[in-house]
Amino acid sequence: MNSKTGHLQPPVRGRWTDGEFTASGPDTYDGRPIIARYHWHSIADGSAIWEQAFSVDEGRTWETNWVMTWSRAA
Repeated sequence: MNSKTGHLQPPVRGRWTDGEFTASGPDTYDGRPIIARYHWHSIADGSAIWEQAFSVDEGRTWETNWVMTWSRAA
């Protein structure tokens, strides 16, 4: 969901492979079409890493623009 407009964005599709989850789908950035990719990895009992990346060339290359490291509170 776009937090500025409240509009729902197109759905993403993904899958689990070797304990990691990757999903991608269409989006726009500065008015131009892109593909957005979301990747959960390094998943453990108390932690995980989530990354977002954009591709402007139909998935041939990716630019990671957001990384979050999650950890469970004590």
